[in-house]
Amino acid sequence: RHFQGSDVIPRLTLSDGCLHKCAFCIVPKEIKMTPSEVTMQQAQEIGKMGSKLVYINDKTFGQAKNYETLADLNDTIKKTNPDFKGFVVQTTAAQMNKLTPEFLKKSGIKYVELGIETYNDPLLKELKKPATEKWIDKAVDKLRGTGVALIPNIIVGLPGETAETLAHTLDWLKSNKDIISHINIYNLALYKDSELGK
Repeated sequence: RHFQGSDVIPRLTLSDGCLHKCAFCIVPKEIKMTPSEVTMQQAQEIGKMGSKLVYINDKTFGQAKNYETLADLNDTIKKTNPDFKGFVVQTTAAQMNKLTPEFLKKSGIKYVELGIETYNDPLLKELKKPATEKWIDKAVDKLRGTGVALIPNIIVGLPGETAETLAHTLDWLKSNKDIISHINIYNLALYKDSELGK
């Protein structure tokens, strides 16, 4: 109620945590799903706000089983807010493998914030990222085929990064600019509880 009438992108949380073990991350390595009655209540209230987009707050969308309810939540919001455009989700190339083109079309997903970090297989392996260059390309081609826009998450300053590896990532970004909405660029932050921060 505090934000009603404001131009905001509200967040709706389907789950907390992440099962991946990326070396730079400190998110708890377990999944806790939000009860369905809570997510439905959130969707009903968000619908009243009139927001055009909703950010799904899951660290890795698609890991929790309730990701499949997104189409129902989309319908619920649209009942109250016919101008609703859809969802922004954050996920990984590994999770994109299980999101079918049919699901992407009916779910209301408009933007996928993809945790790429770097487009370099050796660095991805060192980071323990659930991705390879090939998986990333496959995920992006799936988005391109369904009309969902891409928001790549990139980390600068990774261990082992060189001018050449950074140039390789930049070349990849340029070659996919046709579906990139914008790019989130982060400097590497070494949290003390992360594997890289120890």
